[in-house]
Amino acid sequence: MLEWFLLAALVVSGLVYEYRMHSLTKKIGILENEYCALKSSLEREQGHLKISLSSIERSIESLEDKVDRIKNEDIHDIKDDISFLKSWLKNVGKIATSTRDKLNPSMDD
Repeated sequence: MLEWFLLAALVVSGLVYEYRMHSLTKKIGILENEYCALKSSLEREQGHLKISLSSIERSIESLEDKVDRIKNEDIHDIKDDISFLKSWLKNVGKIATSTRDKLNPSMDD
């Protein structure tokens, strides 16, 4: 009788063990699927971030180029404006001198 009882206990223990192993195997499968999904998601997000960073870097480079071009254009424009003002002042001076000489020829001395 004791042998039957031990055998029954052993069978029940085996069934409990099988149930737990099946449950753990199922949970491991679910976790593996979640891991694969998360890994794929992270890889996609990493790709999106790389594209975004690349786009930001290109935008920064473009802005730096525009700033450099604007600086150079401003310097050249200022130089052109100064040259124009110098020539304009020379012309105004010549006109003023010519007008003065015409109005008052005796001031040449």
